[in-house]
Order: sequence, then structure tokens, then C-alpha cells
Amino acid sequence: MRPTVVLCHGSSQSKDWGFFPEIAERLARAGCAVASFTFVTSKADSVQQLGLVLDALGRDAYGLLGYGSGGAVALARSLDDKRVRAVVTWGTSSQDSLKSAGTVPVPWLIVHDATDESVPALEQALRASIDWFMRHLP
Repeated sequence: MRPTVVLCHGSSQSKDWGFFPEIAERLARAGCAVASFTFVTSKADSVQQLGLVLDALGRDAYGLLGYGSGGAVALARSLDDKRVRAVVTWGTSSQDSLKSAGTVPVPWLIVHDATDESVPALEQALRASIDWFMRHLP
């Protein structure tokens, strides 16, 4: 079975925003099954909505990649969901990250330069994320 990665966009964005389609395509080409969806609830309900997506996919292990506030949602989900095995956050605020730091029970990669949409920064963030998931997902 291929490693599964679920993408979590930030606020005021969607699964089709910016470089999210490129992330999904590159993860898939690297051998991952990828789920991308658009949150339809408030940030407070996003953690629960992410759980519903994971339930619907029906897998035993997931990686979560979150951008901006989507990173905070991914981190929060990892605290109580044993199916989450690895997290990558791109451009998630220090405040959101620090709320979960020290309590995240899974391998967590923080990518700061992913907010820079230049090709070299995006390429480096993609390579690091793919490598992280391939090392930490069954």
C-alpha cells in the first residue's frame, strides 16, 4: 500500500490555491496516495472535519501536510489521532506551532521558507517534505 498524505490548506484558501495542486502532483509522482480537500467549516471545526476526511479514506496511517493555519490543524489532529504518523508544516506561524511543540507525538518537519513561492524555495520544500514522508510513513 502506498503512503497516504492529506493536504490541509490555510485560511482563506482552498485545495486549488497557489502551489497546492503542484504539491499533490509531486507527492503522487513520488509514490504517495494524496488526498486534497477544502475545509468548509470554521478554523475551530477544522480539526474535526479533518478527522472525518481521515475516517472516509479508511487507512490506518497518514501523513499530514499543512500550510499556514492548515499546519496548526494538522498538528492539533496529530495530538489525538493515532493514525497520524508524520506531520509537515509549511509557513505555519510560530505561535500556532509553539502551542503544540513538545506535545506532538509524531515526527514533525517544520518548513519555514515555503511561504516564498520562488521556484528554488518551493522545490526545496517539496523535496524535504517528500523525503520526510517516505522515511516516516509505512
